[in-house]
Amino acid sequence: MIRQSHRDYYEIINHILQNVYTKAGGCRPSELAYRCELPWQQFRSYRDLLINHNLLMISFNSGPNQHYEITPKGERFLQLFAEIEDDLKSANTA
Repeated sequence: MIRQSHRDYYEIINHILQNVYTKAGGCRPSELAYRCELPWQQFRSYRDLLINHNLLMISFNSGPNQHYEITPKGERFLQLFAEIEDDLKSANTA
């Protein structure tokens, strides 16, 4: 496994939301923490932040187990984050 260099706050948020967005049916908590390479305590802090800001929601649609799903506001965050990354890449190549 390739270790990621230091990630900034918004990159971690983007990574969490991107993982939930790409997983049909949502992500289980432990699966999401593992995919994002976050220690459990740090994952819980980000999860709580994302839920409190209505970017992520808890869902029980897939049975009795808790899953996370992205909200429309979370999808908008992903869109804006991608636009900013594209703009920064364009500025670096110009």
